[in-house]
Amino acid sequence: METLIYSYHFAVIAIIVITFVATILSMAKIGPFANVPTATTKILVASLIVELAGAFIGVYKTLPQLKFDVSEKYRFEISYGDISTSWLNNLSEEDKALVVPFIEDGEMESFLRFSAYVDKYREIKNFSRIGSTHWMEYYAKFMNDEQTEYVNIYRNSYKESPSKVRHALDLMKKYTRMKGSANKTGNGYMWASTTGDKMEGIVVYAFPDGQQIPTVLEFEGQKKREKTKIVLQLNFTQRMSALSSAGHFFPRPGGSFSVELEPEGGAYVGPLKTYGKIRIQVWEL
Repeated sequence: METLIYSYHFAVIAIIVITFVATILSMAKIGPFANVPTATTKILVASLIVELAGAFIGVYKTLPQLKFDVSEKYRFEISYGDISTSWLNNLSEEDKALVVPFIEDGEMESFLRFSAYVDKYREIKNFSRIGSTHWMEYYAKFMNDEQTEYVNIYRNSYKESPSKVRHALDLMKKYTRMKGSANKTGNGYMWASTTGDKMEGIVVYAFPDGQQIPTVLEFEGQKKREKTKIVLQLNFTQRMSALSSAGHFFPRPGGSFSVELEPEGGAYVGPLKTYGKIRIQVWEL
């Protein structure tokens, strides 16, 4: 098949070349074409023009269609529901026992005081094992009410396990992130490069928890045409960022998620898992 296609192209080129040479020699009255009638020369010229036009059209149709990228800027919003309460309700009873006392009393700041005091408590307890002096009993006489409460929580809910303290810190950081965004709307801008139905680009987004450093998300996807509407199917990848709480910075982990957005009120809207909904609206073209 490939040989046949090449043979066809060479045959067309050969015909055009022969017609071109015959036409030029006839017009110049050179050699064997010196006595060619004028009418025949006109026919050769017309044939050459037709052949060149046909070749041009044929080559044009074989060229790939030119496509230009369209740059679009969108206003990007995520409206969150009561995600912190929902997340807390779905914890196991064991995990609830680790974090609820601090959520009810100062949250992250209270937990960090607890964690710091647990470290001191463990040091004193380990030191009291040296010799016959009961250092822990002596130290207990000078603990205030909050410190006494922290020791009781550590003994009863944490079973004096340092690994549970580390696990509780991860839970508290997640709860803090969610509470900072619960029932609020985060804003940003989305820049999309569109080629046909394919879309890709970035989002610069600020969570509604008051953090000053925005988060960058990358995305790719497509515009899917469904009957009388266009649906956006997009996959987002979120880079790691940071969260500030109680004077400390904690990493905000990255992640990825997919959404399907449908046209609504001049924008595209769709659910974001169980967290809330995404809304994007064209801002500039």
